[in-house]
Amino acid sequence: MANDPPAGRAVRLVIAALLSLAGCDESATPAPMPAEVAAPPPQAMSYEVAIAIAAADRNRAIRECGTRPEPERETCITVARANWDIAKAAVDDLRGDQQ
Repeated sequence: MANDPPAGRAVRLVIAALLSLAGCDESATPAPMPAEVAAPPPQAMSYEVAIAIAAADRNRAIRECGTRPEPERETCITVARANWDIAKAAVDDLRGDQQ
């Protein structure tokens, strides 16, 4: 990670935060990230890749929210959507032509 550009590091931190928050249960301990996910990419991540990863994380979190009891479900979905907004903002600096 020492050779990563700051934006790549920020994206990975946001993704890790999203994954840990997707559980929507403060008492839950997030599972460790597998080595293939935690390993830095061989080159800087593009905006398209970063936003696709964030969208997949959001979709996965919303799917998991569907398995929660009804009282927790809406809060869980709200958190997943808020995390999506945070992830989009974090990868904005990777976007190319911004006119």
